[in-house]
Amino acid sequence: MTFQLKKNAKKGVIELHYYGIVDRKDLWTARAELASMVKETGIKNVVIDMRGVKLNLNNVDEYQFSNSNIKYLPRGTEVATIIAENDPFKHDHKYMEVVSLNRGFPIRMFTNIEEAEQWLFSEG
Repeated sequence: MTFQLKKNAKKGVIELHYYGIVDRKDLWTARAELASMVKETGIKNVVIDMRGVKLNLNNVDEYQFSNSNIKYLPRGTEVATIIAENDPFKHDHKYMEVVSLNRGFPIRMFTNIEEAEQWLFSEG
């Protein structure tokens, strides 16, 4: 498993931390578990930490995953993705953000966790 999912009740967020090499199966599996946790807890603010991961995805994987977020995650879920400032996959993350946004799913990419959390709680 290349991810860890946990509820941070103190902050009121669900945290999804990826590590290592992340592929299509990892994304779909993590999203399914995330969707269950959002439904179970009622917490719809999500922070995804992708700092230091290597994406092993092609453009079709990126598109299909991002295009379908709105189908799988409960309505009202908002996602802040954290990447490293010098992430070599920054363009891939940005592409997936744009596809999700175009489908009406609120997701935004950040390099600073405090800014990400501020965005999540200012949107609500």
